[in-house]
Amino acid sequence: MNMDVDGGVAAMEGFLLVFGLKRRGAKSAQPTIPETMIGDVEKMLAVGLIWGATNAAMHRGALLWDKSLKSTPAPANAPHKIHQKLLNSLSNWLTLLFFWQYSLPFFINLSASATFFAILSQAPISLAVPVTNATTFAATAVFGILLGEETRLGHALLGTGFIVLGVWLCIT
Repeated sequence: MNMDVDGGVAAMEGFLLVFGLKRRGAKSAQPTIPETMIGDVEKMLAVGLIWGATNAAMHRGALLWDKSLKSTPAPANAPHKIHQKLLNSLSNWLTLLFFWQYSLPFFINLSASATFFAILSQAPISLAVPVTNATTFAATAVFGILLGEETRLGHALLGTGFIVLGVWLCIT
């Protein structure tokens, strides 16, 4: 090896030692990532994709529910008392939960949330939160576009590209 390569390898080993990616005396200059961490990152990305897809689907379901709510005739007597207003709100909320275009993505989203909490018990929060939330943001934009939401395509793709870059930096 020439002097430049030896210096580069030494610098890389020092960098890896400082950031805890290599132990003293280890022979490889490549960063080592535990196999369990790789599986956790895959789970984080899956949760983010599910959250993003269900966010867009819930938004669409809420818009459809709102449209159906507006198409039904309003009651003749508007509620004046507080308990009537509360009952009316509760009724609307229960109607929304029984509206399958909203409730199905909602319950899938909740299942992904339970999975996320299981991931947090094994993975560092400093990795899990940014990876999952960034993936969710990007997936919400992509699935929103796929579901026909009006969006600034250029801005959404640029933001998604930055998110992918940021997640890549967190993982490596």
